[in-house]
Amino acid sequence: MGTGAGYSPRIVDAYTAVSRHVVAGARGRAPAWPFSILETTIFYSKFFSKELIDVMKGLEAQGYGTDEIARLFYGPSAVSHWLYLAGFPFEGLSREDVLHFIERTIDIVSFWRRTDPFCLEWRNAIWTNRQARESASRPGFLEPAPDGGLAKVVGRINMVAWQYCLLLQIGHRNYSHEFHGPYDLENGESLFVREYFNLRPSEIWAFATHEAIPFQRMTIIEAYEGLEIKVDMFNHMLASSSLTPHLRRVMILVDDSIVSNEKRAGDLLDNWIGIIARANEFVRGYSKEDWVRKVIEMKYWLLRHQKRILGRDWGCPAEVVALAGDYASVEEMSGRAIRGQIARMKGYSEEDAIANITQMYLDNIYEGKMYF
Repeated sequence: MGTGAGYSPRIVDAYTAVSRHVVAGARGRAPAWPFSILETTIFYSKFFSKELIDVMKGLEAQGYGTDEIARLFYGPSAVSHWLYLAGFPFEGLSREDVLHFIERTIDIVSFWRRTDPFCLEWRNAIWTNRQARESASRPGFLEPAPDGGLAKVVGRINMVAWQYCLLLQIGHRNYSHEFHGPYDLENGESLFVREYFNLRPSEIWAFATHEAIPFQRMTIIEAYEGLEIKVDMFNHMLASSSLTPHLRRVMILVDDSIVSNEKRAGDLLDNWIGIIARANEFVRGYSKEDWVRKVIEMKYWLLRHQKRILGRDWGCPAEVVALAGDYASVEEMSGRAIRGQIARMKGYSEEDAIANITQMYLDNIYEGKMYF
């Protein structure tokens, strides 16, 4: 059966988009911090899709509509990563459940990115043009001086906050940030927005206390001029040149409070440096099993609000935590998966490689047929 035959067109579109990133990226090589993201995905694929479909069905049974369910999750970039789960067995799900899960995943992504759910135009457009214009006209923007001091401070805040999200979510950073835009303004500026959230999971991380991290969210709205910015469906951001010289205005919100001057921006940077230093000290000496345990625990923590709505305990069962010790089978599966992907790309044209990888995902979704 050729790619697209007998399949939902939007599922084919979704996995064609995913495959473009797989092929254009590392040609089968997964990123490796704190160890292979491919391995962590295998670990949480053993339970997360089942938990997600169970929660979504429960919310639907209580009368929640598609848009209401979408608002309960963490933005389109985090949800887009659920599509990668089709690279591994859907344990505990019927074929009907698998299709339901994939369709609902696409529903959520499409809710947030109304016109281009897979960012094929290199924009992660969550706001409407009107929302972007209204945000750009709010009072409270700071204008960097010619010496670039404020622009550099903003850049460092973003760098440290990004590193913190990476650590907090064990490589799966999009569960704690969403970068969206660019939004073109009528005055020639482009608006780019960085939202940081889920910053204080104290139930999972002992360093993430209210005293250590006195805010839950941070939003930075940046207005640039003469700069091309691209964003893909997984929240990778690429700029045509250094950001600092092109920054014209910036608004920094910590929870609902606006950072009113450069001095307070500097204080916020100092705060962030302290936060990441304490977090790094906490995980110093972590073993691989320690990291995997946090991968598992954080995935359950991310569903706490939805499960509370359903009147369920959100804690992670002991038998699921025990998966963290299953290194041998996961490492072996990871190696086979990488070799299987490479075999479908090596020696092929880009177009054929994309078709091969797309078919790989469709085979699992529709038939439960793995590629390795």
